[in-house]
Amino acid sequence: FSHTVMATPRNPVNQVLTRDEFEALKRGSSDGHVVMQGGRPLVGGVRPLNVPLATVGRMPLPLRGLGTLVPAQINVPGHMPSPTPLQAQPRGTPMALEVPRAPVGPSRAPDGPVRRLGPPYMVKEYEYCSPHDGNGIVYSLGLDKGGGAWNNPVDTKALRVCASSLQGGNLSCTVDHDLNGVLFQSDDQPFSWVIFDFQECSVRPNYYTIAHRSAVYAFFMRSWQLEGSSDNSVWQILSRHNHDESLNPNSLVAAWALHAKAFYRYIRIVLDPNGNNEGGHALLFNCFDIYGEFKTPTGTSPTPIVQAGGGAYPMGVASKVPDYGGRHHHHQQGPGGKGQFSDAPERGGKGSDHKGKGKGKGKGADGGKRNQPRKRGLEAEEDLQRQDNFDLQNVAQINIIDLRGGILEHCQHQDGSRQVQARLSSEQCSAEEKQLLHDEILPSVVKLMTNKFGNYVVQKLIEHGSPQQRKSLAQAMENSILSLASQLYGCFVLQTALEVFEESERSMIANELQNHVLECIDHHHANHVLRKCVEVLPYERVSFVIANLEGNAEEVAKHVYGCRLLQLILTKYKKETDRVQSLIDELVRAVGDLACDTYGNYVVQHLVVNGDAYYKYNVHQQLLGNLGGLLQHQAASHVVEKMYEHGTKEERSAMLDRLLMDLAPQLPLLMNDKYANHVLQRMIDFSDAEQQQQLKDGMLPHADILNPHEAHGKYLLLRLQGKWHAGNPWQGKKGRGKGSSDDSRAPKRHRVQGGPIQ
Repeated sequence: FSHTVMATPRNPVNQVLTRDEFEALKRGSSDGHVVMQGGRPLVGGVRPLNVPLATVGRMPLPLRGLGTLVPAQINVPGHMPSPTPLQAQPRGTPMALEVPRAPVGPSRAPDGPVRRLGPPYMVKEYEYCSPHDGNGIVYSLGLDKGGGAWNNPVDTKALRVCASSLQGGNLSCTVDHDLNGVLFQSDDQPFSWVIFDFQECSVRPNYYTIAHRSAVYAFFMRSWQLEGSSDNSVWQILSRHNHDESLNPNSLVAAWALHAKAFYRYIRIVLDPNGNNEGGHALLFNCFDIYGEFKTPTGTSPTPIVQAGGGAYPMGVASKVPDYGGRHHHHQQGPGGKGQFSDAPERGGKGSDHKGKGKGKGKGADGGKRNQPRKRGLEAEEDLQRQDNFDLQNVAQINIIDLRGGILEHCQHQDGSRQVQARLSSEQCSAEEKQLLHDEILPSVVKLMTNKFGNYVVQKLIEHGSPQQRKSLAQAMENSILSLASQLYGCFVLQTALEVFEESERSMIANELQNHVLECIDHHHANHVLRKCVEVLPYERVSFVIANLEGNAEEVAKHVYGCRLLQLILTKYKKETDRVQSLIDELVRAVGDLACDTYGNYVVQHLVVNGDAYYKYNVHQQLLGNLGGLLQHQAASHVVEKMYEHGTKEERSAMLDRLLMDLAPQLPLLMNDKYANHVLQRMIDFSDAEQQQQLKDGMLPHADILNPHEAHGKYLLLRLQGKWHAGNPWQGKKGRGKGSSDDSRAPKRHRVQGGPIQ
């Protein structure tokens, strides 16, 4: 091949080949692959690709030309008004027992364990770079100093967490860095708080971060304060937030600077009354971390540390579940709803009864074993949004006939909704009961779909009702689809309807969104409905979605929700690329910018992993010219890793030539870079023996720049010295997953939000 094809200036490295040109190159190769030499195919020279390195932390801007969503023409139930504070009574005046006194401040938490260690102390500074950059104090508490793996410090008891109450999620969620998408939630009581107790250690903070990483884009913190204390009695305000909108659907993580002058053992977050964006008292967040100076004792404890008062604080029976966005989770609540502590074991539930979406039977809400933390990635966002993990088997059984005349009102209350759901799910529910329920709610069914409790009843009726009942419900939805899709609970009902309805009724839902595709993509509820349409309907019914994306593909790929829609489309029509060819061509032309985008990089990874040979080749050619810059970029480094892992042997050789020859002067810098270092480790793992030797020969002369006491330097050095024994598919050893090494002990890289869908 290399002797028969002449080099021409037609195809520089970063120029896209037409499919005919690609096939011509392929026919000239004996093994069907395009042969490259010196980092380029034998059809042209190299021209550097100037890819602007986008700022990773920027928030996505609204899509151009979206306009605004049509306001929902439905009555959305609001929060109950906050109780009016009681007026001060004269001394000695008795107060009626049935009228509770409004709290005047946060309740006191039980004191933590008595400190057993003292001086001397060691002070280490943790410098803030970006939210959840892996440099925080909380993250370091969960980092295995020997293996580099991260475990939640609340689960390992390296950090003690206490809350005023626990309504949803668990205490581990408050500091979760695995991005499981589960929020901690307190009861809807004024002055809700969470305390982080560093026990034997203290912190003088200069930055802190909070996230709201979840599929539920509501109940964001707005007015709160961060406080510090050394004794759990006297609290110093470190940061005050009044109507702070830093956390919002377009920015799920935020950070704030602090100017603390002292060290504190306890850090407390206190939400103001009516302090979330829905006007409620519930405190919801996750992924807390803090930066600054961290003081730890250097001595050893002569006796085990015990809790003040003796033993671990108990957790009681499962309490009521959250009834806001998403379905419910089991959790444990302590006596009186106060003093929830992280060192108590979690008790298992029974999984989900909703369409088999629970992860297990009799093993807890996440289907895992006892005391095993949930492991759920960002790709499970849809499941998190629509889970229903409370146990309907324990709800008191009723007969719907007995509710005649009051069914609609009964369904709009929490306990009543559960009773009706349990009855509809049982085999004892008669057709007469279902028909009575259907007839009474039908006149107000659209309003019921938007009710925080009633929407679940409608979903159960859709699942267990007769075909005629489903048809009448579909007719009732007509002309309200966009309003329902843009409402928190209405979008749940539409997704269930799209799964259960007949195709003609599903098509009706899709047709009403036909002129609002880009608006739906930009909306944090409606985007789920649009994706469900693409997932369940044939191409002929959703071709309008693809038509709206053409010409906007790059912009949509850079959108937090749009990137997921594109991945779904590319996956569904993987074997029918002619239907989405213009869309893919547009993405390939913009692949340089997309690889460096917080969300667009996931679309490029999808093309690299699942695209056909033609598109993979063009992506490879587009990115090869700027390999050095991409390796050092937080988002793009993941793309380079996938390029090497899923590339042909010739494509890998081209990348090695580019790295070890053209970029040889930059190699020491790349070896020490926190992103490129990880990619180089993976390149060694995925290489055959010959390519591994090339990498070692190129990097070993610079091995002295690697710090063996730092996680990244340590693992690259072990690989270069041949002392890393991770599974490698090319060495015939058992690896973890297809084409990857068993790198469970290696440090985890921080992943940007968005993520691929499965």
